[in-house]
Amino acid sequence: MMIKKGGNIDLFIETQSLCPNRAETICRLYGELVMTLGEQKIDILLKDKNTTEVPIFDIARHSSVLL
Repeated sequence: MMIKKGGNIDLFIETQSLCPNRAETICRLYGELVMTLGEQKIDILLKDKNTTEVPIFDIARHSSVLL
């Protein structure tokens, strides 16, 4: 018997604030989400005011659902 699992959670977070340590911020967010939602695949993309603009941010903006 095969159990079909749902997809992963993809989050794009964009802020005009400065995140002094983006990696730490992403890890903390991930930890809080896992504690709240349970173990599942979660991808987090974070853009603060000092993050260089790259094509993936534009793709995320145009293909996402605003929460």
